[in-house]
Amino acid sequence: EWISSSDPFYYSFPDSNVIVFTRNSYNDIPWAAQDSLRSMGYIKFRISPKKNLPNGSVIKNRAFINMDYNDPIQTNTVTRTVNSDFLKINIVSVYPHSNIKSSLFPNPFRDQTLLTFEYSLPTELTIFSLEGKILQQYSSSDNIYKIKRNTLTNGFYLYELRNPKTGELLDTGKLIVN
Repeated sequence: EWISSSDPFYYSFPDSNVIVFTRNSYNDIPWAAQDSLRSMGYIKFRISPKKNLPNGSVIKNRAFINMDYNDPIQTNTVTRTVNSDFLKINIVSVYPHSNIKSSLFPNPFRDQTLLTFEYSLPTELTIFSLEGKILQQYSSSDNIYKIKRNTLTNGFYLYELRNPKTGELLDTGKLIVN
């Protein structure tokens, strides 16, 4: 299931274990040396595992990125082992707060940015790399977070805002550090 992307893509399934994402043109993407932020992109998608996989089954995922006429670049292989908690489903709220009002300013940012939102309970903010690695975590009882650059290099990052008690997803977004 396609969720979002930085640019328009279309996708196809040449066989049951392969998804191909294709962008019509790369002419409008600058070289990284010219504009490092605009030279990057992302595709967010979800894949459900086959039903009835036994515990201990190993799922390996990797991608090959083709640009122009160069050889494909292979990403790191991500490995996941199926166990009893692999696909735990929690219903966290009958009335989700998916429409909370939030603001992230400035974005892009150099040293720090502020995430403000309307929500009255404690929250937890997690900053992820585009590969899904947790880079920073914050907790607060207020409705504001001061996000500091710290070790974040120039680039795109994703964030999730959750209720730590229920795990309810309140907000998601993109951070740009420059």
